[in-house]
Amino acid sequence: MALTGGKIIFNFAGGYLPLKGDSVAFLDPPTGVTLQNVQYGYTRAAPGFLFNVNSNGLVFTALNNAVAPIPEPATLGLLALGWLGLVKRRRRAWEAPATGSQR
Repeated sequence: MALTGGKIIFNFAGGYLPLKGDSVAFLDPPTGVTLQNVQYGYTRAAPGFLFNVNSNGLVFTALNNAVAPIPEPATLGLLALGWLGLVKRRRRAWEAPATGSQR
């Protein structure tokens, strides 16, 4: 029996990135079941990572070292802007006189 179509995404989480030659069996279908016309992809690794999926044994093999994606400059700019806003807010709160009722 063949399962046709669909997409399998490999999500590299927790800081794990495969190195060249790393292999992982990711599915163990029943005997006689095969996957056909399935698309494979990945997340949390930079573009250019190459891998192979052996459809008979459903084994993922890295063909080169995966590297972490580098944030875009706009992302870094937004992070810096947010940090500056937090610093300014904290400084303003520190400089404000203590308010309280004194009678």
